Amino acid sequence: MEVIYTPGHSAGHICLLLRQAGVLVAGDLCSNVAGLTYSTLNEDRALAQQSILRAAEYPFQRAVFGHGDALPAPAAQHLKDPFANA
Repeated sequence: MEVIYTPGHSAGHICLLLRQAGVLVAGDLCSNVAGLTYSTLNEDRALAQQSILRAAEYPFQRAVFGHGDALPAPAAQHLKDPFANA
């Protein structure tokens, strides 16, 4: 398990990357309740965007969130797309 520091939602927010399983445990990095969007609360939205895009560079095929549905493969690309030009 690898810890990825992803501030934005909160100063100490992290994601967990399960490399062998190809899964990102994203927590509140963003939400996927009615499509991918920023978490309802963010201490720093610009920093949250940077963290989302940085997390999307890691190798994973699925992502799970604290709020909403999991992302299927290729989850890293699905995660990156809505935030790349936001």
